Parts: sequence; C-alpha cells; structure tokens
Amino acid sequence: MYVNRDGSGEIFTADVGIQGSGTGAQSFVDTLSQSEEGFNDGAACASALGPLPPQGALAGTVFDDANTSASYDTGDTGLPDILVSLFDDRGTIGDTSDDVFLSAQDSAGDGSYLFADLDAALTYRVEVSTTDANLPPGRALSTPNPYEGIEVTAGSTRGGLDFGFAPNSSSADLSLTKIVRRASDAQETGTAAVGEALDFVLTLSNAELGIATGVQVRDLLPSGFTYVSDDAAAMGDSYDPGTGIWDLGDVLASTSHSLTIRVTMLATGVHTNQAEIVASSVPDPDSDPASGALVDDLGDGIADDDEASASVTLTDGGATLSGLIFFDNGINATAYDGQQSGDEAGTDRALVRVLDGGGTLIASPIVNADGGWTLTLPAGYADAVTITTLPGPDLRLVSETGATLPGLVNPDPRDGTLTFTPVPGTTYGGLDMGLIGPARLNESQQAALRPGQVKALRHEYLPQAPGDVVFDIDVLASSSPGTFTAALYLDDGCDGSPDTAITAALPAQPGVLICLVARVSASAGAAQGASYRFDVIATTTYGATALVEEDRNTDVLRAESGQGTLKLTKTVRNVTQGTPEGVSNGAAAGDVLEYRIQLQNMGTLPAASIRIFDRTPAYTVLDSPVPSPASVGSGVTCTLTKPASNSAGYAGDLQWDCTGSYPPGDLGAVTFQVRISP
Repeated sequence: MYVNRDGSGEIFTADVGIQGSGTGAQSFVDTLSQSEEGFNDGAACASALGPLPPQGALAGTVFDDANTSASYDTGDTGLPDILVSLFDDRGTIGDTSDDVFLSAQDSAGDGSYLFADLDAALTYRVEVSTTDANLPPGRALSTPNPYEGIEVTAGSTRGGLDFGFAPNSSSADLSLTKIVRRASDAQETGTAAVGEALDFVLTLSNAELGIATGVQVRDLLPSGFTYVSDDAAAMGDSYDPGTGIWDLGDVLASTSHSLTIRVTMLATGVHTNQAEIVASSVPDPDSDPASGALVDDLGDGIADDDEASASVTLTDGGATLSGLIFFDNGINATAYDGQQSGDEAGTDRALVRVLDGGGTLIASPIVNADGGWTLTLPAGYADAVTITTLPGPDLRLVSETGATLPGLVNPDPRDGTLTFTPVPGTTYGGLDMGLIGPARLNESQQAALRPGQVKALRHEYLPQAPGDVVFDIDVLASSSPGTFTAALYLDDGCDGSPDTAITAALPAQPGVLICLVARVSASAGAAQGASYRFDVIATTTYGATALVEEDRNTDVLRAESGQGTLKLTKTVRNVTQGTPEGVSNGAAAGDVLEYRIQLQNMGTLPAASIRIFDRTPAYTVLDSPVPSPASVGSGVTCTLTKPASNSAGYAGDLQWDCTGSYPPGDLGAVTFQVRISP
C-alpha cells in the first residue's frame, strides 16, 4: 500500500501483506513535486496530483554458456522460450514456504527477460526452469538458481540476473556413423559382387565435455559377409569378431575413434551391417546404450544416434526385396492404408523375417533407423518367400503393402505376413508394413476427502493413432456401498476443473490430448476411514482395423471425518542419474526410480487403520524388494501386503496395511524402487 504524508508530499510503501498478514514496515519512496494537502480525503490516490512514484524492474538473460565461464560473455548465445518465474520472497531468504508467486514468462528470442513495475519495498526470488523442454540436451546450470533476496530501485532496472546452461561435464554425447567402401579403391559403395572385399568403417565421436569410459560398440557381422581382418589393435582398441564387441575404453571430450573391418561378400545371407553403442560410463543426453535397436531411446521420437548401419546389394544375386516399416497413423495422411504419406514416420522398432517355401529362415534383414530394409535372395532362387513382420514392444500391426506381387497369398492384410514368388534378378520394392503405437492414460490417483466433500481427480489420455475412445468407470471396491459416487467429465482447459459430462464416445486423434476429471463425492454420513477404489477406463477402437485397446488408471479415495486429516504426497527421483526428488522426473530405459509416498496428519485428531494403495508405473518393474515393514511416524508401522511375494521383477498393484495410531503433526513415508523395463 502506498501512503501519502499530509503536508510534506512524502510517499511511503507500507507492508500490509495478504489479508493483513504484513509487518507494517514502511519504506520511503519519493516526494511529490506538489503537496496534496487539502485534497486528501483519507482514501484518495495521488494520481490526481501526478503519476505514482516510479517502480523498479529486474532483468537478465538465459544463455548457452559455451565456455563454462558462469557469466554471459562473448561467444555465448541467448536461449529463447525458457520459463523464468518471479516470486515475492516475503523477506525470508532460503524459506520458500511463504513465497508468493507473482509472474512468469518465457525468455525472448535473444534469451532476455524483464519483470517491470516491481515494488521497491519488497524483495524477490527469480528462478529459471531447469527441466524446460526447450533447453538444449546435455546442459547443466553454471550460474546460481534461483536468485534470492533481490531488491530493485524505484525508477531503474536491475540487470545481470543471468542464467547460464553449460555443457554437462558429467555427460558424454556419443554418436556412431558407418560407411562401406570397396577395398580395391577405397571408394564408398552400395553394391558388390560375390567374393569382393569390402571395408566397413565405423566412427564414434564424443561431442560433450565429459570423458566416457568403458565404451563398447557391438558390430556383429551378419550372415552375408565373411570376416577377414580389422585395425582395432593399431588404433589402440580391440575387436572380437565372435561377439562383435569393439572395446574403445576411454573416449575423451571432442574426440573420435574409428574402426575398419574388412570382409568379403557372400552369395547368400543378410547384407545389412548394423552397429550400436552398448556401454558407456556416463549418461548420454540423446540416446541410451542400454536400449536395443527396437526401442526408441528416451522415448523422444528422434532417430537414435548411437546406432548406425550400412547395406550392400549383391550385383549378381537373385531377386532383391525392399520395404519400409512405418507408423500408419494418418498424420496429415490417410491412416491404415499401407502407404506412407504426409507426416507418417518410418521406424526401426520391428523385426523382419524372410522365410523360404518350407518355412526355413532365409534371412532377417536389418531395419534401418528410417524403417527401410533390403534383402537380396541367393542367385537363382526361384521359390516362394514369406515375409513376416514382428513389431516391437507395445506396437501393433495395422496394414500391409498394396503392391501387385506374383503368386501373392495374403489372407489377412493386417497381420504383417504375406507370401509371393519373386522372379530371379527382379527388384521388388514397396513391401511396406504399417504399425501404430499405444495410447497413454495418465495417471492413477489417491486422495482423502471429508464427508459431504467433492474431489476432482485429473487424468490425461493421449492417443498415437486415430479412432474413437470410450471412457468409463469400473468400481473395484467400496467399504461402504452407497457412500461414494463418481462420474467422468471433460476438462476442456486441462486445469483440473470438470466442464462437460462424458456421455458418449469421443474422437481420438494422434497427438491430441484429452483431459478428463473423475469427480468423486462422499455422502454427509461417510464414516471415518470409508474407502472407495475404482478404475478409469479408456477403450480405444482404431477405425477400420477393428483393433481395440484398453487402458486403465486406478483411483483410491478415503473418507476422513472430524479433524483427523491425512495429507498424501508422492515424489520421485532418478537413482541412476542422481536427480533431485520432485513431483515429476525424467528417465531412460534401464534407469532406477525411487518413489516416496509421504503421509502427514494435518488435523488435530489421531488417524488409525491407515491403508496405502499404489502400483508400479507402466513399463516398470520392482528393482528390489519394497522396504517392509516401514515406520512412517512415531506410532505407525506399515507392512506391504500386496504383492504376496515381495521381490524384484514384480509389476502391478502395491498395498500397505498400517497399524498404530498416527498423532497430529506426524510425518512419514513408504518408498519403493522400480526399473524402467519397456
């Protein structure tokens, strides 16, 4: 509040706080050029006598700290669209519990930000998001975050509150490339005759500041080549043709290693050679050595740069077959038609097998990162072939090529299998197969509510292919029938508020988020501890494919009468990557996450008969047995009762039954660790 002092024209700010919670402290701001004596009725603004006293501003730049100097200097570039938030820190540096959020903005195109019209009598906390999706990969903060206790001066801008993100010295951005050359003239080639000598040249690079140790690449030669020699020893490395492991040891920052493997071309077998980084001591910002070729590393939809392949076509062989594995999901195209168009992306998350007329495997060609594959049949081969596609985890086949093929036998055009009789020496392209990815329903919820109270539990549904989705509720258990009721609503603003009741099927489009709310009410007569458990179900039908997918979240509610109120919070940290604990986190396949479910008695009465429900998240299994029994307060012990066998590798529901009295103010938690296992 601004206060004018009669006669003198002096302006002060008074700290009145929120609903009178301020300290009453006053600070001098300025003196008006004209006294307002005689005009002040005790509630007038000074605007009649001129503008209000000037306020201050603060500013800075979010930047890529290329030289890791921790300051914004020559050579650094600004980072646009990074979230910066401003808080009134209430004068308590280091204690954020009483901070008041004021504003947030994304950094401008040059990385700059500005918060204007700030009260010079307050102090501020300025914080940048370290998880913003627009941050470059492999970067870590090199400057303070947040800035606390920041003061501004009326009429001026305080600058220099910069946030730098430098290459992370604890990570190494490894990438792998491969080419094939003729041994006779060292020229790159894509064709070769039977018996011709070829060189596969692999190059591994480290584009980050971190030193990667224990680096290994697997390049196991396929059946279409015979190993002759390699130059690993001359380069200070080792290569085992039996296992395909190229052992590089240490890879320093901004360096590269190469390996040349000499082979001869065979008349039969697979002629696509694929390599992948399979081991490294430090995290990689855009790939995962622990994930195989069928898995999208980090689930980011970006081609994995820790994989590389090279194909050679036999010039004097039999028929040549080629095709594409792609997501036939209708993004700017027609879905489920077996033809890649629009923005339908190719993928290597499938296995292709080619069998002869008797069902014996001829070869399993490597599928490249863009989904393409090629196979040349043995010279003179004139029998029928069967092409079978096996999709990767969670993917489903939806379409096959419409190409005209000799002797085609294809009773089911959506099962990924067809048979035809190729003519020797002929090329058959377009042997394409279409896949779709699964929809996602996020996430199971737990909450407590008082008798007569209503709770809105948020859920999000994200499809990856077009169709129709039906949302429904399946009541699993109710300790007191008739006490609770639940209904589903669309959440148009995705803000947790129920807007429109869901009464019919809704259209599902790839990448278009549907937010919904399970609105649960407890009757006024709900007894202490009454519980209600139900599933939110999303049933997706994928158009002409007739495929149906069901996804479920489980919500659990408990009635808390009187003043015995339990507050339940859940946090997660990435144990493998050593990240801080928070309400969300990131992870890659193989990482171990630790979840903490914290209970706090916020009321004035003790709580009893506590039961905690959870489940392992999708695509995870227990990494180790759950700690049980666990003490969660001065008088309560919680024992894991589901599953019956508490062991690593389990996926499913978790339940703790707790004994003892939980006094007011008590705070405790149960924990469990899972491993991402897609």
